[in-house]
Amino acid sequence: MILCVGEALIDMLPSETHRSAARFMSHPVARGATTHWHGGTAFVPARQVAVSDTIGVGDTFNAGLLAGLRRGGLLSKPALAALTPDRIRPALELGT
Repeated sequence: MILCVGEALIDMLPSETHRSAARFMSHPVARGATTHWHGGTAFVPARQVAVSDTIGVGDTFNAGLLAGLRRGGLLSKPALAALTPDRIRPALELGT
């Protein structure tokens, strides 16, 4: 399972979600995006932009992240199991 949640929801998830249910969890925040998986954590800082409207920002992040995961060949169980910070960063950068 891939789980993407916003900053307001991350603390509401039970701790076992981090350890068992989600193979991969990402949460975007104003300062960047953090991804957690069984093998580690990666953070990519946000690009500084002039914000005119925040509607759809989560959908845009998810679309970029999923496109980056697909582009990197990371949308399979074996690929997610072998994930490293260097392999996930390009997908996170595309999402942010």
